[in-house]
Amino acid sequence: MEKEDSKYGNVTLAEIEKVIDKLGGLEKFREFLRDDPVVSKPVSIVPTILESVTTEKQWYEKNGMIRFTVISDGTTGEQWIARLESKGFKLSKWAKELLLSEDFKATTGTIYDIAVINGGSFTDKDRVSGTIVREAMGHKFIKLSPEAACLIREKFSDEEMEKMGFNWMVFMHKPIMDSAGDPNLLGTFHSEKNYLGALPAGNGMGWNKGIGFVFEYPRAA
Repeated sequence: MEKEDSKYGNVTLAEIEKVIDKLGGLEKFREFLRDDPVVSKPVSIVPTILESVTTEKQWYEKNGMIRFTVISDGTTGEQWIARLESKGFKLSKWAKELLLSEDFKATTGTIYDIAVINGGSFTDKDRVSGTIVREAMGHKFIKLSPEAACLIREKFSDEEMEKMGFNWMVFMHKPIMDSAGDPNLLGTFHSEKNYLGALPAGNGMGWNKGIGFVFEYPRAA
């Protein structure tokens, strides 16, 4: 009698063993294969698998920079103020002005691939906005959208930013003028828990080495 070929002929033994391991061993695997009318125990592995996925890091490091992705959902600047405050975030008066500015544009479904340049990679003398922007341009990074700053602030707690190695984050979008006529950037402050504030912008602005400078990088075509 000829050996019957499996319709999954390209599956390796290692892959099969991995499936059995995920089901909880050989006995659980056999339970799963039984023709019982109600299968209850195998279902319990689903939350376990989902939990392992959701608890994984939502960021990674590449070439000395933190990388991650956020996706817009149509929230306006005014809605962001209410949304963040309802989750316990504190927003400064100036940050609220920036979010309510006509320069704040809400989109839906925009994927922002984010790169964060570590301020510690610059000398104290060179850690100024102009030098940092030129470094970003050398990597083909582009200026951030202000809505991405809100998505990032919501996505990461202060503790998670510390794990990335940052005390602050400065969101490097196109500066927005406040009511005093000064250009500002959105940013976080380590001295204030769960905070979103506004920081003065300008090419000569000097920064602390514990800051992460947040840019967008274009998606590969």
